[in-house]
Amino acid sequence: MATPNLSVQNAFLSGLQIIYKELFQYGYIRFLNTASTEVDVVYGETNQKVYKPPIKILCHFVRNRSKDKDPVKETDEKVKIKVPIKELQDNGIPFETHNDLKVLRQAVIVFNGEAYQIDEVDTKSMVAGQFLVISFDCSPCDDYVDDAHS
Repeated sequence: MATPNLSVQNAFLSGLQIIYKELFQYGYIRFLNTASTEVDVVYGETNQKVYKPPIKILCHFVRNRSKDKDPVKETDEKVKIKVPIKELQDNGIPFETHNDLKVLRQAVIVFNGEAYQIDEVDTKSMVAGQFLVISFDCSPCDDYVDDAHS
Protein backbone atom coordinates (compact mmCIF):
# COMPACT_ATOMS: atom_id res chain seq x y z
CA MET A 1 0.00 0.00 0.00
CA ALA A 2 1.29 3.45 -0.87
CA THR A 3 2.08 5.98 1.82
CA PRO A 4 -0.85 8.39 2.24
CA ASN A 5 -0.25 11.89 0.94
CA LEU A 6 -0.85 14.21 3.93
CA SER A 7 -1.61 17.22 1.72
CA VAL A 8 -4.36 15.24 -0.04
CA GLN A 9 -5.77 14.12 3.31
CA ASN A 10 -5.77 17.67 4.68
CA ALA A 11 -7.35 19.03 1.49
CA PHE A 12 -10.21 16.51 1.70
CA LEU A 13 -10.77 17.22 5.40
CA SER A 14 -10.77 20.99 4.89
CA GLY A 15 -12.99 20.77 1.81
CA LEU A 16 -15.54 18.60 3.58
CA GLN A 17 -15.60 20.99 6.53
CA ILE A 18 -16.33 23.91 4.15
CA ILE A 19 -19.24 21.95 2.66
CA TYR A 20 -20.63 21.23 6.14
CA LYS A 21 -20.35 24.94 7.05
CA GLU A 22 -22.43 25.85 4.00
CA LEU A 23 -25.08 23.15 4.29
CA PHE A 24 -25.51 22.20 7.94
CA GLN A 25 -25.82 23.65 11.44
CA TYR A 26 -23.91 23.66 14.68
CA GLY A 27 -24.68 21.46 17.64
CA TYR A 28 -22.88 20.84 20.90
CA ILE A 29 -21.17 17.75 22.22
CA ARG A 30 -20.90 17.35 25.99
CA PHE A 31 -18.65 14.74 27.52
CA LEU A 32 -19.54 12.93 30.71
CA ASN A 33 -17.68 14.30 33.71
CA THR A 34 -16.80 10.99 35.33
CA ALA A 35 -15.18 12.70 38.32
CA SER A 36 -18.40 14.55 39.23
CA THR A 37 -20.97 11.90 38.28
CA GLU A 38 -21.79 9.66 41.21
CA VAL A 39 -22.34 6.04 40.21
CA ASP A 40 -23.99 3.43 42.43
CA VAL A 41 -21.34 0.81 43.27
CA VAL A 42 -23.83 -2.07 43.23
CA TYR A 43 -25.83 -1.37 40.07
CA GLY A 44 -23.43 0.91 38.19
CA GLU A 45 -26.21 3.46 37.63
CA THR A 46 -26.55 7.15 38.36
CA ASN A 47 -29.47 9.43 39.17
CA GLN A 48 -28.02 12.47 37.43
CA LYS A 49 -25.10 12.67 35.06
CA VAL A 50 -22.81 15.67 35.13
CA TYR A 51 -21.34 16.84 31.83
CA LYS A 52 -18.33 18.95 30.94
CA PRO A 53 -18.82 22.31 29.17
CA PRO A 54 -20.26 22.06 25.64
CA ILE A 55 -18.04 22.00 22.56
CA LYS A 56 -19.55 23.57 19.43
CA ILE A 57 -19.36 21.29 16.36
CA LEU A 58 -20.76 21.27 12.83
CA CYS A 59 -23.20 18.45 12.27
CA HIS A 60 -25.59 16.93 9.78
CA PHE A 61 -28.73 15.87 11.62
CA VAL A 62 -31.18 13.24 10.30
CA ARG A 63 -34.22 12.16 12.34
CA ASN A 64 -36.00 8.85 11.72
CA ARG A 65 -39.31 8.29 13.51
CA SER A 66 -41.18 5.04 13.18
CA LYS A 67 -44.52 3.98 14.65
CA ASP A 68 -45.02 0.33 15.44
CA LYS A 69 -48.25 -1.41 14.37
CA ASP A 70 -48.89 -2.14 18.04
CA PRO A 71 -51.07 0.78 19.30
CA VAL A 72 -49.60 0.48 22.81
CA LYS A 73 -45.99 1.01 21.73
CA GLU A 74 -44.71 4.57 21.52
CA THR A 75 -43.13 6.08 18.43
CA ASP A 76 -39.50 5.05 18.14
CA GLU A 77 -37.13 7.91 17.37
CA LYS A 78 -33.58 7.40 16.17
CA VAL A 79 -31.22 10.14 15.09
CA LYS A 80 -28.08 9.97 12.98
CA ILE A 81 -25.64 12.84 13.44
CA LYS A 82 -22.64 13.08 11.14
CA VAL A 83 -19.66 15.28 11.98
CA PRO A 84 -16.62 15.95 9.78
CA ILE A 85 -13.43 14.54 11.31
CA LYS A 86 -11.82 17.99 10.94
CA GLU A 87 -14.26 19.31 13.57
CA LEU A 88 -13.02 16.72 16.05
CA GLN A 89 -9.39 17.41 15.18
CA ASP A 90 -9.84 21.20 15.47
CA ASN A 91 -11.47 20.78 18.90
CA GLY A 92 -8.92 18.28 20.19
CA ILE A 93 -11.46 15.46 20.46
CA PRO A 94 -9.79 12.03 20.11
CA PHE A 95 -11.63 9.40 18.06
CA GLU A 96 -9.12 6.78 16.89
CA THR A 97 -8.84 4.19 19.68
CA HIS A 98 -11.40 1.91 21.32
CA ASN A 99 -11.11 3.96 24.51
CA ASP A 100 -11.75 7.18 22.53
CA LEU A 101 -14.93 5.65 21.12
CA LYS A 102 -16.01 4.55 24.61
CA VAL A 103 -15.64 8.14 25.85
CA LEU A 104 -17.62 9.41 22.83
CA ARG A 105 -20.44 6.92 23.56
CA GLN A 106 -20.79 8.39 27.07
CA ALA A 107 -21.29 11.91 25.68
CA VAL A 108 -24.50 13.63 24.61
CA ILE A 109 -25.11 15.82 21.58
CA VAL A 110 -27.38 18.81 22.00
CA PHE A 111 -28.99 19.99 18.76
CA ASN A 112 -31.66 22.69 18.57
CA GLY A 113 -32.25 22.47 22.31
CA GLU A 114 -32.81 18.69 22.34
CA ALA A 115 -30.31 16.26 23.89
CA TYR A 116 -29.43 12.94 22.30
CA GLN A 117 -27.53 10.09 23.95
CA ILE A 118 -24.96 8.45 21.72
CA ASP A 119 -25.76 4.77 21.20
CA GLU A 120 -22.97 3.99 18.73
CA VAL A 121 -20.06 5.70 16.99
CA ASP A 122 -18.68 4.79 13.57
CA THR A 123 -16.12 6.34 11.23
CA LYS A 124 -17.11 6.69 7.57
CA SER A 125 -15.75 7.57 4.12
CA MET A 126 -12.04 6.88 4.00
CA VAL A 127 -9.96 8.77 1.42
CA ALA A 128 -6.16 8.57 1.17
CA GLY A 129 -5.97 6.61 4.43
CA GLN A 130 -8.02 9.15 6.43
CA PHE A 131 -11.61 8.93 7.62
CA LEU A 132 -13.63 12.01 6.65
CA VAL A 133 -16.79 11.70 8.76
CA ILE A 134 -17.76 10.25 12.11
CA SER A 135 -21.33 9.07 12.47
CA PHE A 136 -23.23 9.02 15.77
CA ASP A 137 -26.32 6.81 16.11
CA CYS A 138 -28.39 8.48 18.81
CA SER A 139 -31.68 8.37 20.63
CA PRO A 140 -33.45 11.04 22.72
CA CYS A 141 -31.85 11.53 26.12
CA ASP A 142 -34.55 11.51 28.79
CA ASP A 143 -32.31 12.14 31.81
CA TYR A 144 -30.27 15.09 30.47
CA VAL A 145 -30.39 18.25 32.57
CA ASP A 146 -28.69 21.31 31.11
CA ASP A 147 -26.56 23.62 33.25
CA ALA A 148 -29.31 26.26 33.53
CA HIS A 149 -31.59 23.77 35.34
CA SER A 150 -29.10 21.99 37.57
